Amino acid sequence: MTLFNKSLTTVLLASTLFAGSAQADALYDILSAPAENIRMSLDGMVGARYFEDSKSGTQILQNMVTLRFAVDFNGKLQLVSEAMTGGHYKGGMNTFNSIEGSREPMQEIHIRRLFARAKITDNVTAEVGALAPTDGKGSLVGLGKMGWIDGARVTLETDSKEKIEVTAGRLSGVKDVDALERFREGVDGLDFIEVKISGKMFDKIAYQAGVERIEDENYAKVFVKKDIEVVAGHLVKLVGEGMVNLDTSGHKFRVGFETEIIKAFSKNSSGVILYADYLNTADDFGVHNSYVFLDGQGTGEKVRVGLKGTLSKKHKIGWYVNFLRDMNTGEFQTRTGFSMKFGRKAPKKPVSN
Repeated sequence: MTLFNKSLTTVLLASTLFAGSAQADALYDILSAPAENIRMSLDGMVGARYFEDSKSGTQILQNMVTLRFAVDFNGKLQLVSEAMTGGHYKGGMNTFNSIEGSREPMQEIHIRRLFARAKITDNVTAEVGALAPTDGKGSLVGLGKMGWIDGARVTLETDSKEKIEVTAGRLSGVKDVDALERFREGVDGLDFIEVKISGKMFDKIAYQAGVERIEDENYAKVFVKKDIEVVAGHLVKLVGEGMVNLDTSGHKFRVGFETEIIKAFSKNSSGVILYADYLNTADDFGVHNSYVFLDGQGTGEKVRVGLKGTLSKKHKIGWYVNFLRDMNTGEFQTRTGFSMKFGRKAPKKPVSN
């Protein structure tokens, strides 16, 4: 482990154990909280889709399940477990029927993430365990949203509502989907370090920017999102994001938009939302780390167009269809599916009886 990694690990642990014995006393008080101040919650999502890939000739039917179980001790400490289907870092889908191609059906579900989150002060939160990536909502450039980081994270929320995050951990165990197995094997050194800030500029532009090191490669990235009112009451969401490999100068960027094109027919449903993106990935962007990046479709120029909406707000049922085309080869992928959310997350504040 390098001196830099050792120093960063020391800072993270020191932040987590801030104030020594006083924090130990506070932790005892939290764990000894009355039963009415301990809240448990279970929520998740189920879904299914049709997936077609012209390059491999694959046509398959897939299903997905995510389960999130949390125990909250008086709003000060949370223990969180997240189980998901799928057998690798970026994939959260099981295949239950192969219409065309050689992909074998599989049914797997693993506890991918398992972590503790503690409120150190009013503005500082610490997490340790198998953590979720925290790239911008809807990001297509950062780490796979179904993935994990085995390590620790400290988050500072400023008075102006910006968030500063420092994360250190390990990604090289990504072939082992099960968090418990990874914990048994142990985290042997650090190969992932990330520092980033997120917030709003001018009260209208949401942004996230940061730098990270994955194994022996260094990256800088930025994500911005803005709502523009084109006509009275009609918004268009604009999205831009980019990431640069600081060692090779290889880039990856995306620009896109989404907007409602058909109004809702009832209060229980949503309108039809159109979204489109242009993606560009250089050949030398992530030579060694493509296994963890969300868009695993290779390099070059690609265009994605899709529709999505909500069938039932009451039952939290949504649908989507999208088409991704490689502008250089003409190869394409299509995804058509639905999802249903269930359960309710524990409230952030204790419930008074």
